[in-house]
Amino acid sequence: MAEDGEKFFAGLPVRVDPEAIERELSRLWKSRFSGAGGIGSVSRVCLSNVIFCLPNRGAWETAQANLPAIVRRYPSRIIVLSRPSERAESEEAAASISALCSVPEPGGVPVCCEEIMLEAPPRDLESLVTPLLVPDVPIAIVALFPGCEELIAPFLRIAERLIVDTRRDAGETLQFLSSFLERRSLSVRDLAWEATLPWRRVLADLFDEPEVAAIGRSLRRLEILYLRELDQESRAQGGTCRSGLVTAALLGGWLVSRLGLKLRAGGGDPRAQEEAAQADVDVILGPDAPGECPAQVSRARLLADEGDLSIRWDGSSFAVRFETKTACVLPRMFPVRPEDESALLGRALERSPPRRIFAEAARTALVLLGRASAAETRAWSPERD
Repeated sequence: MAEDGEKFFAGLPVRVDPEAIERELSRLWKSRFSGAGGIGSVSRVCLSNVIFCLPNRGAWETAQANLPAIVRRYPSRIIVLSRPSERAESEEAAASISALCSVPEPGGVPVCCEEIMLEAPPRDLESLVTPLLVPDVPIAIVALFPGCEELIAPFLRIAERLIVDTRRDAGETLQFLSSFLERRSLSVRDLAWEATLPWRRVLADLFDEPEVAAIGRSLRRLEILYLRELDQESRAQGGTCRSGLVTAALLGGWLVSRLGLKLRAGGGDPRAQEEAAQADVDVILGPDAPGECPAQVSRARLLADEGDLSIRWDGSSFAVRFETKTACVLPRMFPVRPEDESALLGRALERSPPRRIFAEAARTALVLLGRASAAETRAWSPERD
């Protein structure tokens, strides 16, 4: 028994009966302070319930690398869901529990929360997870990998937040996400969208300048290049390699929707050709060379009647250059603090930005990815905040 307590607070998994998880958690927390084994104060903190979906081995490795940093920023009860492994002798549910602890400042009291790992067939997850949800705090679902739809389906109706990463496919997850954008009760977050934040900040600052604002008003062509992350090890373990394609589409969608422009829509449909003749801007998305940086937009160029704006990102700063009909402005550098996946996920858990801005960007991005028509986008009207 004492050995279980030592393992638990050291962050090592303790195998338990899936039907007795709460009882075992209570026993282990009490053992922290009882008898000779009591080893000082800790704070047990739970700001939310986070249901974390891990459909394969590559997803498991990614989660284990990021969870400690996430709970340092946003301590929560983490409930990790996965299917029984292929090596399991049966499909019966299995569970383990461990503590995730961090020290906020030198000499401070450790802050701890729980990680509950459940391996079970999807049909059993609702009955196992529902009793584990801490009352009176929000419920967030984190589904960063394709293949989570069946695992998270029972909890979508009770969750307040759904967080995905659309960088791991060519728009299928973003299309799945679009069906939830009109639900006022569910806040939808996307790490691909979070990754565009430095770009959006730089562009917003630049458009405060009259010369750049004139380029925006007369924009005719937008070119965005993106990186594809080198992630061979993750792919070998069943994960997926991330691409900046959807990030580029979301950035283009944000810029087009914020400027109030219409996209050109090609194709043989007469209606599409008529739309193209009336549209304002062409948007071109293209791959840049693969890089070690996380999947991200690498370059953007805005071509307009009033001038030309070019922006390049090198992982730590933006290089900006623009020309107008009357002047060539000297290049400028904007430093950027790089963010890893745990930082993006921590921000997605903490904050709820205006849903309309993301919804409009996402709908326009689906058009750029060929997964919706411009007419469908204009017909859709998201709920106001």
